[in-house]
Amino acid sequence: MKNKYKAAFLLIIISTFVLNLIAGAEESLEVNRFKDKIVFVGTNAVLPQDLVEGFYIGFEAALKRAISPAKTSKILVKSFDFSRNQIVAKKLVKNAIDGGAMAIVGLSSTHEALLAGPDCVAGKILCLSSGASYTGGKAYQGFLYSIMPSLDEDIHLLYSLIVNRFPNQEGVIIRNPRAAYSSQFSNILLSNVSQKRLFNVLDMDKDLKISSDDIKKLVSAKFIIFTAFPFESANVLDQLKQAKIEAELFANSSWDAKSFLILRKELSNSKGSIVLPVVWLPGSKEAEDFEKVAREIISVEPPTEVAAGYDAGLAMGQILLKSNKWERGSILATVSKDICVEKSSIGRLCLSPKGGNALNRKRIWGRLKSTGFEEVNLNDLMRPVQ
Repeated sequence: MKNKYKAAFLLIIISTFVLNLIAGAEESLEVNRFKDKIVFVGTNAVLPQDLVEGFYIGFEAALKRAISPAKTSKILVKSFDFSRNQIVAKKLVKNAIDGGAMAIVGLSSTHEALLAGPDCVAGKILCLSSGASYTGGKAYQGFLYSIMPSLDEDIHLLYSLIVNRFPNQEGVIIRNPRAAYSSQFSNILLSNVSQKRLFNVLDMDKDLKISSDDIKKLVSAKFIIFTAFPFESANVLDQLKQAKIEAELFANSSWDAKSFLILRKELSNSKGSIVLPVVWLPGSKEAEDFEKVAREIISVEPPTEVAAGYDAGLAMGQILLKSNKWERGSILATVSKDICVEKSSIGRLCLSPKGGNALNRKRIWGRLKSTGFEEVNLNDLMRPVQ
C-alpha cells in the first residue's frame, strides 16, 4: 500500500514538473516572438474589441505603405488580450519589452497609455499611442507619444466655447468615473476653470446611467457636457430624451463624425444635436488619400479608429525610414527630432519632439445629429445664446 501511495506521489510530482516545463516553454516562445519587433498592444479594458482591431487594421495598412508589405510582415506583431482585464495592458507591454521589442504601438486608449508609461520609461523604448489624448504630462516625456491632440487643448477650447456661449449660466458635466479618459477630462476641466460654480458633476453608475434624482438636477441646466465615449453615453442620452431635457449637449474629441451611427435613436430628441470637435472629417480633401487606401482594405467607409491607426502607422513608418538602425536607441533618437507625415487622415501631422500629444492635429467643430455630422464655424458657436 505504501508503495502505491509513493508511486502516486511521484507521478504527481513528475506531472507538475512537466506541466511547468511546458508552461515555461510556452511563455518563453511568447516572449521571444517580440525580439526586434514592433509590438501592437491592444485590449478591451476600455474600448470594444472591434475598435481595437480597427486601430490595428489602419496601422498595418499605413506601415505597409511606408516601408513595404514584406518588411511590415517581418517586424510587426500584435499582442492582444480581450479578457476585459483592466490592467492587462501593463503585462503585455512588459512582456514585449522583456522580449526585446524595438517599439510598442497601439495603446489606443488613455487608460492603456498611462498604464504603459512607467514601463516605457524603464525600458527606454518608444511607445506610440494611436488614440490617447492624455499621456501623463512630463512623467513619460520622451518615451510616450500620441498622434492625437492634447487633452488640455481640447479642454481649453471647450471651456472657452461654454463661457462665451453661456455667460454666467450653469451647466452639468456627466462622466464615467470608471474610465480614465472621462475622469481625467472632467478633473482637468474643473482644475483649470475660474468659474467652477458653473459646473455640477454627475457620475454614471456601473450600468452607465444616472439616477432619477440626477435627472431632476438637469431640468434647469443650460448645457450638459459628456466626457465619456459615445458608446458609454448612449444610456444617459436616452434618459435625457425620455425626460425631455432641453439643455444644449456637448462632447469631446473622443467622439467622431460617425458616432451618429450608434446613437440615431438617442439623438432624436428635441434639440437634436450634440456640439463637438472631431479629429478627422470623412469626405474632406485632407482625408482623400487615406480614404482611398482604406476602401481597398476594408471595402467600406472607414471609421475613425482605422483613420487613427493609419496616422500612427504613417508616423511609425517615417520614424523607421529616418532611423539609422531599427533598434530601440536609434528609434528613440529619431523620434526626438522632427517627425511629420503629409498624407494622414487630416493632412499634415507632426509628432512633438519631446513626446506627448501631436503638435498640430486640428479639430473640426460641428453638430452631431441623427442624420450625420454638420460642420460649424467655431466663431459662430462662440456667440452667446439668446
